[in-house]
Amino acid sequence: TKLGDGEVTVEFKLASEDDDKYTTTAPTNAGSYVVRISVAEGTNYLEGSQTRNFEISYYYINQVGFGNIKQPIATQTAPTTSGGMLVNTKYLETLTWSPTLVDGKFGYNTIYTATVVLEIKDKTNHRFAEEITLKGAGNGWTKSTDSTDTKLIYTKEFEKTGKIPQVVEITNDISKTYNGEAVSTPTYTKLGDGTVTVEYKLATEEDTAYTITAPTNAGSYVVRVSIAETETHLSGSETAEFTISPK
Repeated sequence: TKLGDGEVTVEFKLASEDDDKYTTTAPTNAGSYVVRISVAEGTNYLEGSQTRNFEISYYYINQVGFGNIKQPIATQTAPTTSGGMLVNTKYLETLTWSPTLVDGKFGYNTIYTATVVLEIKDKTNHRFAEEITLKGAGNGWTKSTDSTDTKLIYTKEFEKTGKIPQVVEITNDISKTYNGEAVSTPTYTKLGDGTVTVEYKLATEEDTAYTITAPTNAGSYVVRVSIAETETHLSGSETAEFTISPK
C-alpha cells in the first residue's frame, strides 16, 4: 500500500549484495533476496521506500532411482550405466567398478563392488532431500556417508564371480611295446595348483573302471588326467588313448 500518486518502482537484489545492486529484474534462482518498493515524490507526498527480505527455496528431490544392476559374470563386459528409466533430467548418473576391470570385462573369482553416483545438474536451484527414497535399483545398496545434498553415492558388493575353468592337455603318447613293466606317466599341462590324479582303464571298459594302477599287459587303454577344484580354478580332466602292443 502507499499514499499519493508518486511513481512506484519495484527492485530486487541478493541479501548479501550492496544497495547499488538493486535491479528491476525479478529473481528466479534459489537464494536469499531483498525487495525494495520505492515511491517517487508526488503531488502531496514526499518520496519513500520500504524493503523486505524473502527467500526462493531450493527444489528438493526426495526420490531417485537407477537400474537393477545384475550380478557380474566372468568374461562379460561390465555395464557403464545402470540403464535405469528413473534417471531424470535433474541429475546425472555415473557407474564405476572396483577392483579395476581388465579391458572393460569382469575377471574370474573376484568380488566386485559397484558405485553409482547421482549428481545434481543445476546446483543453483536443486538439492537432494535429507530423507530420500531409492527406487528401481533392487536390494543391497548402501548410501555412502560421503553423500551430500548435491551428490548421492550408493555402493553394492556383489557375489564372487566364477572360478577359472581348468584346461588340461596330455602332451605325449605313452604307447609302447610290451616289456613287462607299467606304462610311464604321461606328461601334461594344467592351470592352477589343484591335486593331480592319473588313472587308467581298458578302452572297452566303463568309466567306473578307472584305476590309478598303471597297466603292464598288452591291450588298448585310456589314460585320464584329472585336476581337482581349488579356490581359484574349477576341476577338469583330459583323456588320451594308448596301446601296449604285444611283443
